[in-house]
Amino acid sequence: MYFKLNFNKNLVLMYAISLLQGMVFYGSVSTLYRQAVGVTLFQITLMESLSMVLTIVLEIPWGILADKIGYKRTFVICSFLFFVSKLVFWRADSFADFLTERILLDAVISGLSGVDTSILYLSAKGKDTQRIFGFFNTMSVAGLFLASGMYSLFIGKDYRMAGLLTAVSYGIAAFLSLWLTEVREETKETERKNSWQIFLSDPSGTVWQEKRDSLSCQHGSGFRSVPDDNRSFKSAAVSKMRSHRQADWSAVSASLVYTT
Repeated sequence: MYFKLNFNKNLVLMYAISLLQGMVFYGSVSTLYRQAVGVTLFQITLMESLSMVLTIVLEIPWGILADKIGYKRTFVICSFLFFVSKLVFWRADSFADFLTERILLDAVISGLSGVDTSILYLSAKGKDTQRIFGFFNTMSVAGLFLASGMYSLFIGKDYRMAGLLTAVSYGIAAFLSLWLTEVREETKETERKNSWQIFLSDPSGTVWQEKRDSLSCQHGSGFRSVPDDNRSFKSAAVSKMRSHRQADWSAVSASLVYTT
């Protein structure tokens, strides 16, 4: 009974965090937000291009760290970095500020790659995972719709208020992460290798192929230690982490079409 309550607590917290981190109030106007303080479309495009590279480069050190300190600590660190990045975005008034925010966001994307879904999977003991991952993603989308509706109805063109509300939402999510319970695989320590050791030991085999497949989705390994027969759940982490970048690229493309 104790374990059941324990992993249920994790699921409830993760659902709440997903909802809160989906509430990006400035999501639909992020490009306009940057342009309002003088950032050009070229600079925005440059940030997005650098972002893709950084996300891949930072994946490896984050993977090593996650194997050493565990999923919960990694998730907590990333959640607070997420919060800090939103504070930076809220107060940003130059290209350098927005570039700093983007670098922080890239660090978070690389760090969370597979960590959130691993916590869900291991908390649920691999049971009813399709429903769990589906609901987890639904909460994120619901948060985005809720924030977009509030922006349209109450915020209007007050970009700074949108940034502040987003930072508040992410701050609450970060503090909720502190109450998560650590989850681990049920494997013998003597038989266990971390993902980075496995990656190095078989550069031409299936592990390398998994890594390349994941990198092609922009966010690296879906699960660092979760059994590979659940590959379909990698899309949960990938879709969640891609939402910020997709919104920015869509806005940039629309602006380019309009200006031409």
